[in-house]
Parts: sequence; C-alpha cells; structure tokens
Amino acid sequence: RRPRVSIAMVFEAVLEKILQRYLGEYVAGIDRKNLQLAVWKGHIIMKNLRLKKSALDFLKLPLEIKTGYVKELEMQVPWRSLSTSPVHVRLRGVYVYATMTPISTTTEAKTTRFIKQQKIKEAEMLKDMKLQETLFNKIIANLRVTIEDIHVRVADDGSVSGRPFAVGMTMKRISVITVDEDGKECFVIPKATVHKLG
Repeated sequence: RRPRVSIAMVFEAVLEKILQRYLGEYVAGIDRKNLQLAVWKGHIIMKNLRLKKSALDFLKLPLEIKTGYVKELEMQVPWRSLSTSPVHVRLRGVYVYATMTPISTTTEAKTTRFIKQQKIKEAEMLKDMKLQETLFNKIIANLRVTIEDIHVRVADDGSVSGRPFAVGMTMKRISVITVDEDGKECFVIPKATVHKLG
C-alpha cells in the first residue's frame, strides 16, 4: 500500500517550496520545521533571518554582503479562499551592508554560480507531486510581496575603487503584485497570462 499523505504535509511542502523558491537563495534558515505549527492557521512569522552572502549575485555586480538580515518575515495564506484571495508575503526591516570586490575575480564566478542555482531549482521543480503543483501554481499566480524599511549600505576601503567611499540608500516600501495585460492589479487562475509588477 502507498503511504497516505496528509493535507497538512502537502500544505507544509507547498509553503516551504514557495519560500525556498523566492527567498531561499537570499535568506538562510527557512525550512519546514519553522512552518509546522503555523501551517493550518495560514499565518507564518519568522524573525531575525540572516541574508546569505550570495544574496546579491543575481545582480552580477562586484558586491559581496558582509552583513545582512531581515527583522521579520510574515506570510499569510488564505487556505479556505485560495481561489479568490491572494497570498501575502511581507519582509520588514531589511538591512544590507556590502563591500566592493575586484570585478575580474567575482563577476564571472557569480554569474556561473547563479546559472547553476537556476538549473538546480528547475530540476527540483520537475519532481513535484501533482497536488503540490496545483496548489503551488494557484498560489504563485496571485502572490503579493511587500518589502518594507529597507536600508542598503555599500562601502570600499579604497582597495578596489582607489578611493575610500561609502554610500547608503533607504526605501520605505517595494511591492510586487499580479497585474493583467493592461497593468491593472487582478486575481488570476493558473495557466492564464500572469505578469509580476514590482
């Protein structure tokens, strides 16, 4: 007999997959153990998460994170109304301190690493169970992401740029929502045309 898979286990797997796909390569410490107690409530809160040193690799810039953290990650999943209500992911208090690195020794390596990570991610997606895939697609099609209170600081002691410098930037909020072909916010069903607008 095939082992029974509970709905709770499926939900946990879907939540973990969403967080890992969209945040796993940037934030450390996301796993199913953190989701088990909150899965049925559809409300997950994680605090003081560390940013990975490779979190900026997708930019393909000569930057390396020295210190980075997210004060709070909150996820709200309306399990009972997924067909009509979106999933909300909020990150609050994002701090990044990065330094310049020599272009010749970092850019190519970062690009190669990023491409490898993307291939691994695509391979893992092909292994999904059908029920997980259905839930996953429904959630992703209407995912809303909000990042609040962002502080980024980039510095160089002069060893790369030739002159010491430091520059900082703060942003109150960044939002990513689902829009239709006219750029208007909407709720869609899987297999429809989906655009993510940041």
